[in-house]
Amino acid sequence: MVEQQIPCGNDGKISKDKCNSKGNNCCEGLGMSSFAGMISGAVLAVALFFFTFWPEKNAAVQRQKTRLDFLEELKEQIYLNLRDLNFEFQAGKYPAEDYAVQRGILEKEAAAVLAEMDSLQVLGNRING
Repeated sequence: MVEQQIPCGNDGKISKDKCNSKGNNCCEGLGMSSFAGMISGAVLAVALFFFTFWPEKNAAVQRQKTRLDFLEELKEQIYLNLRDLNFEFQAGKYPAEDYAVQRGILEKEAAAVLAEMDSLQVLGNRING
C-alpha cells in the first residue's frame, strides 16, 4: 500500500490538520518542541538580565564637589528664591511687610554666600598663584 502524501498547500501555508496527518513530510523542521522553546526563552532571559545589570568597567565617575561648588549651587538657589519672591509679590500673593522680611533674609543669605565664595577664591588664588 502506498501512502499518499498531503501537499502543504498552494499558498505555502500549512494547516494544522495537514501537518498532523501521517506521512506528511512538509511539516518537519518548521517548529521546535515546547522544551526547546522554554530553554531558549530561559537563556534569552538570563542573557538580558546580565546585559542590563552587569556593572561597567569604566563607570562614569563624578568628581567630588568642593565647597566652592556647593556655594555656587546655593547662590543659584537663593537667586531663584528671590526671583520667585518678587514674582509672587507682584502677583499680590505676599503683603508688603512679609515681602520685606523675606527679601531681607534672602539678601543676607546671598551676601554671606558671596562673601564666603570670594574668600575661598582669594585663598585658592594664593595657593595656586
